[in-house]
Amino acid sequence: MKHLAWILPFGLCLAPLSATNAADYPVRPIRLIVPFGPGGGTDTSGRLLAQHLSTSLGQTVVVENRPGAAGMLAVDGVAKAAPDGYTLLLCDTSYAINAALRPREGFDYVRGMRPVARFAASPMVLAVKQDLPARTTAEYVALARARPDSLNVGSAGNGSIGHLSKALFDDVAGIRSTHVPYKGSSAAVSDLLAGQIDAVFGTLPSLVSHAGTSRVRLLAVMSGRRSTLAPDLPAAGEAGLAGLEAVSWFGVIAPARTPDNIVTRLDQAIARITQDPAFRQALARQGMEGDYAAAAGFTSSLTDEVAKWKQVIGAARITAD
Repeated sequence: MKHLAWILPFGLCLAPLSATNAADYPVRPIRLIVPFGPGGGTDTSGRLLAQHLSTSLGQTVVVENRPGAAGMLAVDGVAKAAPDGYTLLLCDTSYAINAALRPREGFDYVRGMRPVARFAASPMVLAVKQDLPARTTAEYVALARARPDSLNVGSAGNGSIGHLSKALFDDVAGIRSTHVPYKGSSAAVSDLLAGQIDAVFGTLPSLVSHAGTSRVRLLAVMSGRRSTLAPDLPAAGEAGLAGLEAVSWFGVIAPARTPDNIVTRLDQAIARITQDPAFRQALARQGMEGDYAAAAGFTSSLTDEVAKWKQVIGAARITAD
């Protein structure tokens, strides 16, 4: 008991010190953990954000790639990190998909972490090979209805945003097509360009450079509105497919119990960055749009995304590799 009497006051003395440190945040470099390898869209967006966050916070933000286990290696690492704002997760749509496809006992992907802010997004795109007799989304749907399961549709892999976009599209449109999973979007797009598959659901950055070529035709963006990056490309809703929205987004998440003032500091910094014309132009060059959502809004949208993808996964009977 004597030992407890000594430890308790000492522990209480630490509380003001922690609060002071949080108020001074950041006083040392911040690690931004990217759950995939260098070179992809998630890594590119993370490095761009880190560069601007370093300037905004007046402290170095270092990107650390930690690929593995479909992104869960990075998630586990950040979830177990000290909740002091110095270890953050750069997450994308796969985070919500993992929550729906790879639930983990005792871990809540939304409430078990602290969503900080969303900062960018890029709509998914339906693209078809040039000689497919479908020049519009409506014609694609009519063709698929006339030939159930005959269209071979590629994606970046089982459980990818492309795969789930295809499943969502088929469900909303009331069609059936055959999924062809690849090990990455570039392989799927290459086979589309070669005419080996009929269609691909891919990200705008992976497909927009091929628009107008003689080998591929972009039919629609999977969002409720046209993208400013490809204003001539119709939105799926224009073909009467209401509620068909599949967007690749990017945000920042912190460990649970990260203090409110640290989350607010990061949130406000990201809000400023997303209004910076230089940042938005840099995003546009990568096929992304600035798409800011504050901590509360990001948490709400993340909850909705998990529920949406869980429904799509269940209806299409999708399983993790």
